[in-house]
Amino acid sequence: MRARLLASRDKLVPGTTTAVAAEISITRPWHINANPASAGLIPTTVTLKLPAGWSLEDIDYPAGDAVRPHWASEPIRLYSGQVPIMINVLVGENATTGPVTVS
Repeated sequence: MRARLLASRDKLVPGTTTAVAAEISITRPWHINANPASAGLIPTTVTLKLPAGWSLEDIDYPAGDAVRPHWASEPIRLYSGQVPIMINVLVGENATTGPVTVS
């Protein structure tokens, strides 16, 4: 599994919201649980370490695919392949110019 962050803009403006995509690449045949996860399973979550003064506004997790593994009595929600998770981040009012590290 690999993850990378992609910003919707190459220049961010202090005090504005910007969209960031966490692109998750899951090698087949592997999978991870969707968010929300099916009953009894742990959901996939994204956590960002943002610069001081920045804040996470919301995360939009995709629904995932309904799959019925051989061990389940009914379908469960899973992510596989390429999964974009959309995140809105509020850029701090006092953000300085130059490169920023978000992890």
